[in-house]
Formats: sequence, C-alpha cells, structure tokens
Amino acid sequence: MTLNPVRALWKRKVDNIHADGGWGRLQTWPVPREGKDPLVFQMRLPLDMELIDIGTLAANSPGAPESVEQGALEIAQVASVAGLILTGALRQSKPDAEPEILASMTVAFSEIAGPPDIDTHLAGADEDVRPPEVEKLSDRATRISRLQRVLPPGDEELSPLLTVQYLIQSRYGAVAYAYATTRPGMIFGGGGRGLFRMITEGGFIGERPQDA
Repeated sequence: MTLNPVRALWKRKVDNIHADGGWGRLQTWPVPREGKDPLVFQMRLPLDMELIDIGTLAANSPGAPESVEQGALEIAQVASVAGLILTGALRQSKPDAEPEILASMTVAFSEIAGPPDIDTHLAGADEDVRPPEVEKLSDRATRISRLQRVLPPGDEELSPLLTVQYLIQSRYGAVAYAYATTRPGMIFGGGGRGLFRMITEGGFIGERPQDA
C-alpha cells in the first residue's frame, strides 16, 4: 500500500471528507507491469460527476466530434508519460439536462526510479500566457499549472486553456495526473484547481485495492 503524498500534504481525513461531502465510491483500474503482477489504481469522483472515455463520448454525447477533438488536443499537450492508466472527459451526470463536459483527465504510470523529470512536462512553455507555476508540494509531489490560449475546433477566437499536472513519486514508480479545461468557470476563481486537487488527494496506487 502506498500513502498518497498529496493527501499527506494537506493532513486531512480525506476519506471522511469524501464520504460526508458528496463524493462517490472508489473506482478501480488495472495498472499492467512488464514481467510483474499488475498494480491497481483507485480514485473517487463527486457523486454528480462521471469520467467518460473518448470512445463512449463520441458515440453518446451531443456535439461530440468537437469535444473529442479538443479533448484529444488537450490530452496530447499534458500526457507525455508512458503507461496510460485512464483518459477521458469529466462531465456532470445530470439525468434531466444535457451533460456538461468540464475537463479532460489523464492518469499515467511509469516504473522509473526517483522523482519525475519536471523539465519533460514543461515543453512548449514559450507558448504559455504566463510562466508555468511549478510548486513543490512535498518531497515526493510536484504540481505544475499552465495557462495557454488555444483555438478550439470550429471556433474563430482563441480560448484560455488551463492544464494542471500532479507528478507523484510512489514506491512503485511515478504517477502523473493531468487535467485540462477550456471552461472559464473552471479556470477562473479556483473551482477547477480545487476539484483537481481533491480528486488527486483521493488517488491510490498499490498491490491490492482498498475497501470502497
């Protein structure tokens, strides 16, 4: 079992926060390893939110081609670590309304020794609206926030793009969380950053799944 160093940073009882604050049960994904038993990755999402893979999004979401294309562009910009665990779109799960896509999310794992290479994740920084924010959260966790301007498919004007990455050194290797959003409500005011932090806090990678 691996303690999440991002969770340890804020020194909270994260499981209680999730249980009392409208967060769902643990979701689990396999983490294949060459020549070794697979690991498991787990995380929680808010009860009113779901993670939709790109294929499902294209098949079922209104306006999907533009959404999928933009999501793929965002993911390509932020997910440079091999060993993809999951990738998709975070959207609200409201049964009585058209689902709103809020952000893309990618989690990747690499069996490298030592901390992740920060410079690898800062490629193309000259295109940023302002210098990237690199924050050392602990001796094993770093957060990189970047604000860029992109041209969404079908649009004629540039839109702001926020990407937030958490690079975490676990006992098994490096875990990279990458979030990207072009929605102003997620970019400004800290709403997106707060959501991304909470999802990351609840992340877990280990040899056996935790109890849901």
